[in-house]
Amino acid sequence: MKYENVLIFSKTLWEEPPRLRHQLTRLMVSQGHKVTFFEKSSFKQIATIMRNEEGVTFFRHFELLHHQLRFCNTLILFNNLIASTIIRFLTKSLKKDLIINFNYDYDFLKNLFPSTPIITIINDDFVAQGKSWMKNSISMQLQSTCNNSDIVLAVSYPLVKHLSLFNKNTNLFLPWAETEYKEPKKLNKKRNVVLFWGYIDHRINWHLITYLLNNNVSIRFIGNIESGAKANVKQLQTYKNVEFIDSMPIEKIVLDDICCSLLPYDVTVPGVDAITISNRAFQLLSYGIPLIYSSLPHLLEAPKNVIARCENSKQFKEMIDFFSESFYEIQSDISDFLDTHYAIARYNKLLTKVGEIDTE
Repeated sequence: MKYENVLIFSKTLWEEPPRLRHQLTRLMVSQGHKVTFFEKSSFKQIATIMRNEEGVTFFRHFELLHHQLRFCNTLILFNNLIASTIIRFLTKSLKKDLIINFNYDYDFLKNLFPSTPIITIINDDFVAQGKSWMKNSISMQLQSTCNNSDIVLAVSYPLVKHLSLFNKNTNLFLPWAETEYKEPKKLNKKRNVVLFWGYIDHRINWHLITYLLNNNVSIRFIGNIESGAKANVKQLQTYKNVEFIDSMPIEKIVLDDICCSLLPYDVTVPGVDAITISNRAFQLLSYGIPLIYSSLPHLLEAPKNVIARCENSKQFKEMIDFFSESFYEIQSDISDFLDTHYAIARYNKLLTKVGEIDTE
């Protein structure tokens, strides 16, 4: 197999809720690749942790400083020296056919592995989300990492446009539906509950949520509540038509009364305007659940029956009512839309891009 041995670098722990790096890792394993996954570094434990799970070899190694604390070149260089030395030691006996990097600050990988194709995937607007004292440093490290990559992939149109300034071989790479579309069974009960599934955080438009609750919309939140949203959640718990449930995978969620899923981003929050599609969107669609988004400027184009874009609270309420009444009639539109958004399409795109490097 070409590119049989794959190294993936990430700032994520495998036990965290699934994101693109989890999806891609499992996809590579399912296609027969041997994957070594570098998890989020540890700043407290010097010894490297190694284990095998789900057909993947995991490493978690020491790093000197959290990436949000490396605000000057001296700290960056010192930290990278330690990280690269450890990585070189851990990988010296490994075959390395392809490297997939999710870290914006790993510009040293090309020096470590000069003959191995390096794909860097940028799945967030790290500069916009960075602390005020870190924005210049993050921008500089991001540029250097992209410059030192053979391919850059990004999850939104704005990110592609921005990163193309640093690397001309920058391409759009969206998440995908992990399971085939399943047509929901027709039930004799009303579908009148709106689902929010994901991180419950500061990016939610809480004024919109309050408006919907005051207009008798039932909302079910499923996900981890981040500290920045706890005060908002506490205020909403006085409503009888809202519930909060701990995080769980979609296959364990009871969807029989769900008419649609809400993605109510607060468009004033930095970084939100860079979103093209959420990682969880295609998973929801594969279960026949249509989506209602805030009107993001770079939202993925889709039929309104599949992904609705709303400008204001009134439009959200109107679309919720529409999906509640027309849930089964729109299912063919969802199924058709998903045809080009399955895992094999993303896998083929990834390998095609790597193959183009080899032929240059």
